[in-house]
Amino acid sequence: MIPLAKPMIGEEEIEAATLVLKSGQLAQGPEVAKFEEEFAEYIGVDHAVAVSNGTVALIAAMRALGCTGDVNVPAFSFVSTATAVLSAGARPVFRDISWSDFLSPGRYRSVDFRHGPAVVVHLYGSPCWMGNISGAGVVIEDCAQAVGAEYKGDKVGSIGDAGCFSFYATKNMTSGGEGGMVTTNSRAVADHVRRFRNHGDVGKYTHVSLGGNYRMTDLQAAIGRVQLRHLDRRTEDRIINAAYYSNNICSPGVLIPSPSDVGKQVYHQYVLRITEECSLTRDRFLSYLQQYGIGCGVHYPMPIPHQPVFGQLDHGAWPSAVRASRQVVSIPVGPWLSGEECEYIVETINGVGEL
Repeated sequence: MIPLAKPMIGEEEIEAATLVLKSGQLAQGPEVAKFEEEFAEYIGVDHAVAVSNGTVALIAAMRALGCTGDVNVPAFSFVSTATAVLSAGARPVFRDISWSDFLSPGRYRSVDFRHGPAVVVHLYGSPCWMGNISGAGVVIEDCAQAVGAEYKGDKVGSIGDAGCFSFYATKNMTSGGEGGMVTTNSRAVADHVRRFRNHGDVGKYTHVSLGGNYRMTDLQAAIGRVQLRHLDRRTEDRIINAAYYSNNICSPGVLIPSPSDVGKQVYHQYVLRITEECSLTRDRFLSYLQQYGIGCGVHYPMPIPHQPVFGQLDHGAWPSAVRASRQVVSIPVGPWLSGEECEYIVETINGVGEL
């Protein structure tokens, strides 16, 4: 089976982790500090604060930026985009995505950044549209799937008030399975996140605000530092694979993702749309790929407001999000793929039109 996702862990990561284990400094320490410094430089911001995962990064950023009322979020994303809002003590207000550009679903169809805080999501590694950010209220970038992506020449995570990254095992880079980062140009926001990740502590056993244990370990940071050094090369492999798909997939009813018109895509996922013109339903298309040994998946099978935790089942409220959830299929695109595997995937998909 050609895997849909695969952590890229090599001897350098293993060696870096081994050195930390031998050092005896396993919790947050000098490796975390170095990772934060290097990541801030890569993104092009003044501050980067490492945390335990991407969801915590979102919660910490919202708390630091005082998001306590309504927060605008897209109806089509991973659920943590919205549950983090609840965990931060705010209320998610769901906005439909723009169908014409749904693979960049941060392009809200009916929200103005000036009308309250917003979480914009660079979904699948595609930079979302942020054209009306100037003079806006609070804007938090959910960059969990888009490390290295760019919006009009700037790295995502450097544009809003804060950027939130995930280093989960299957992301474009990992810090050993879990991990996250908050980026910002505000010292006040960075300091707040640092307190939040460590029980609100400002000194040995001096706790001034609510927080918890949301720290990254040195073991994770050491792996993350190696991954960061290899990120651009591995991203280029993703872009090459995606370009091959876009130039060669040609099957009725199977639509390829549109190229971004605002910046660099990093293809955390390469997402097809299976429309009514396809000879197979979306479920049968998934089974077909799996039958031929091609890993695939659906990101995501229902809009966030339809999740039981929210239970907002008005299908008319977010028609584009509903439509996307019924059509999307992710196929392998990562740097582990060989040229022969990419050719095989294309030939298999193009074979659908002959069924």
